[in-house]
Amino acid sequence: MKNHLKSVLLTSALIGIIWGAERSKSFAMGNRDTASVTETSEKTARKIGDDFACRVVGISDGDTVTCLTAEKITEKIRLAEIDAPEKRQAFGESSKENLSELIYNKQVKVTVGDRDRYGRIVGYIRAGDQDVNYAQIADGMAHFYRDYGKTPAYAMAETKAKNKKIGLWSERNVTRPQDFRKIGAAAQTDNQATGSVAGADCKKKTCKEMVNCDEAYAVLQNCGYSSLDGDGDGIPCAALCKSDRL
Repeated sequence: MKNHLKSVLLTSALIGIIWGAERSKSFAMGNRDTASVTETSEKTARKIGDDFACRVVGISDGDTVTCLTAEKITEKIRLAEIDAPEKRQAFGESSKENLSELIYNKQVKVTVGDRDRYGRIVGYIRAGDQDVNYAQIADGMAHFYRDYGKTPAYAMAETKAKNKKIGLWSERNVTRPQDFRKIGAAAQTDNQATGSVAGADCKKKTCKEMVNCDEAYAVLQNCGYSSLDGDGDGIPCAALCKSDRL
């Protein structure tokens, strides 16, 4: 009888321990879920015209950055009203480097202008008193995005840079990024049909098939497989090309 009672008590204690552990686990998971919902809510809560501060922790190219807020929330920012050269265009890397010198690892203020189809904020960035969007155009490192632009000062900055042949305007023949993208899109059907193009094997469609980052870029830009660039930041196969990120 005593042995039976001990067995019952031991079983009850074991059940209590297991129940307590599961409850703690559920509570912890609930907290993580709540944190995730809070982060998502704060991201989607930003409205046009809102200002927020953040530190620039990544530069994707001459017009796209990643920012980290004080609340540890990351936001991808597409600089409004400017269009920087694509990575495979002349001054593509120079534009990225110039933007990095202006704001990388610095505290900035972002004014929300809109959100694009990738969920990125399209905004205006200020570093102290400097209008970074304007600076990229004035330095000849980005075009005034005429299809979406509305700021006269930006258009004027482009005209001045062009007249002085600064940056990308030092080239004899300048192709606007939007036209460069259209040319690439028009060639995609032919490239996919033939299965190859200079520097790209269009029969390869996944990141696992890419030999290196250069090949991934070539396939993305010449073959049109947008699935290689899941977040739409212009960088294909993030794990393979992570060395390109700052």
